[in-house]
Amino acid sequence: MLSFETMYYDRHIVPELADTLKEGAALAWLVQHVHSAKGRSRHAHIQFRRAPGDRRWGSVQLYWGRTSPLELQWRRGAKLRCVAHATYRQASPELFQESFPLEALEEKEAALRHHLDKAALILEEPECRRQALLKGEATSHAGMMWRYGHAYKASDPMLALDAEARVGFESRTKQREADAELRQRLELYSGEALPKKLDTIALSSDGHILLIEVKDREGDIRRALTQVVAHVARFEALLAHQLREVLHRMRRQKVMAGLIPSDAPELLMEPSIRPWVAAPTSAPDWAEAWSEQTQDLREKWSSRLGGLRWVRLTERGDVLEVRQP
Repeated sequence: MLSFETMYYDRHIVPELADTLKEGAALAWLVQHVHSAKGRSRHAHIQFRRAPGDRRWGSVQLYWGRTSPLELQWRRGAKLRCVAHATYRQASPELFQESFPLEALEEKEAALRHHLDKAALILEEPECRRQALLKGEATSHAGMMWRYGHAYKASDPMLALDAEARVGFESRTKQREADAELRQRLELYSGEALPKKLDTIALSSDGHILLIEVKDREGDIRRALTQVVAHVARFEALLAHQLREVLHRMRRQKVMAGLIPSDAPELLMEPSIRPWVAAPTSAPDWAEAWSEQTQDLREKWSSRLGGLRWVRLTERGDVLEVRQP
């Protein structure tokens, strides 16, 4: 196990911000949006965000596929700030000029809804580059986040808890040191890039931690396995430093906010970390092909790939099969 004491991961947000998503609260309409026909057509899902800087108290972020037309960040003094990529800010520049009090959030509902309508029109423009973030892998990933997160059912194989999960470090220097150690431990060649974000953190139906890399039909399964083994090494180190408590708190906060059902799986007291690689495919021998393509890597990293599973998805992210290599 790697021992990166300077690593951290925590998506818990200010409770007052999470409370705005509850039924009858100021952002309840945003939760309704991800379940609506418009939201489903745009592959919508909502995630909590937290990081040093402007996100240090947390934020609520709406995704369409892998692009985000709106994020609401908590600021000092119980204020909120609308944030988005410049592509979307041009739709409603007045919304993004300054922070506003939490008490004013309800009266901004009409303006925020109108902003999303205008952002959708921008995405439909032929020259809009961000259209790519609504296709291929983005569709499968976002669909999986919705189906096994917001729309989780008790019979499902997993609860999708967080998307685009990123481990932080106390400084760039510490990150470079940790990355160098990780590269050495995994025996990666010099040109092999370490992954920055994990597609999905999930909980298995029996309470273990799932780290999931998602690819599209043309995705490189060998690269996916390299990515997931790097994340396993990082999160195994975090598991020794309160990761279970962090995930438990995130799950509880999302349940209370109405983002995931209350009957979603709970973490075991001593969960293990299990890597999954997922992609849509119609090949009849898909699992055998993935195993053959990755045999040398699985042998090389066998100690870190306990519980590895291949997952066949639909294009929209529904799980069709889970297979052992």
